Amino acid sequence: MFEAKKTALAVATALALPAVASAEPAMPISANVTFTTDYVFRGISQTDEKFAVQGGFDWASEPTGIYAGAWASNVDFNSDTSVELDAYVGWAQSWGDWGVDVGYLHYDYPGESSLNTDEIYLIGSWKWLSAAYNYTISDEAFGITDAKGSGYFNVAAEYSFPMGLAIGGSYGTTMYEGTSGGTPNDTGDYDDYKVYATYSDGTYTGLDYTLAWTDTDIDNPAAIAEDRVFFSISKSF
Repeated sequence: MFEAKKTALAVATALALPAVASAEPAMPISANVTFTTDYVFRGISQTDEKFAVQGGFDWASEPTGIYAGAWASNVDFNSDTSVELDAYVGWAQSWGDWGVDVGYLHYDYPGESSLNTDEIYLIGSWKWLSAAYNYTISDEAFGITDAKGSGYFNVAAEYSFPMGLAIGGSYGTTMYEGTSGGTPNDTGDYDDYKVYATYSDGTYTGLDYTLAWTDTDIDNPAAIAEDRVFFSISKSF
């Protein structure tokens, strides 16, 4: 099906402590919305190479580093579900150039419960570098049975320039555990790659624009796993 869900930061990857914007005093609630030409997760299209509308809400306690949130997107797996609903909770803190983020993430697919997946994750960062690991704690991982203990490891880098410009890239590897129908799940292991550029217009529109290229090393991949370029526009509130 796709690859295995978001890391969050996904990363470009992963789920860091949400920045909370606002007036005085800072509000603990923030929201985000994204329009993208393709919802790509760990290198694989979740919308059959079609347009996606995404959005979510975050709550964060700045003094404690505790946060929680929910996120949703349309999906297209040619199945009984057409939406992905995620919920997460975690703790994040930074000390100078160093940061850490640990939490729990649930992926839910109404109408197709066999795809539901639970992960715990750990993210570490230093300046413009980050590394993340997502560990599957549910018995199934995005429709793959007996997959408890599967993991996704991702390393990413992003460098910011003046005027709201930034470039970044990431490498991820999906590692399945267990056996499905007599076949070891690790035969589905694969790597994914991503390179992107962003522009944040903080002065006028408050919009973020991202142009990205992604690919996987899946042998004889279906179209949804081939290399692709996609574009997204997002805004945080």
